[in-house]
Amino acid sequence: MHQLRAISVVLLCYWTGLITVDYFQLSIPVSILAMLILLIALVTKLVPLQWIQSLSQWAMANMSVLFVPVIVALLAVQQQLLSQGWAIVLGTALATLLQLIVIMLGLKKWK
Repeated sequence: MHQLRAISVVLLCYWTGLITVDYFQLSIPVSILAMLILLIALVTKLVPLQWIQSLSQWAMANMSVLFVPVIVALLAVQQQLLSQGWAIVLGTALATLLQLIVIMLGLKKWK
């Protein structure tokens, strides 16, 4: 029963994001907007963390299965990675650093 409630909450956030993106013609991915909606629902305690905690733990435990197609795709573009890999690594490192800074500043303000 708890899993059904968790899946329902996640799907509701996704459908809300889908309707919002379609109605306002936004250029943001639905999944990103759905995660923001879920985050707002959790921060405002509209959705208690306990409702989705078990589903999120299950998803994290099975996350490695989702990366198998990515690894196969990387092998398919191996020559391009070898020639332009430095730009990809630099972009990824800068994006990760920017994300960490934003998260740290957000957590600092939140506490």
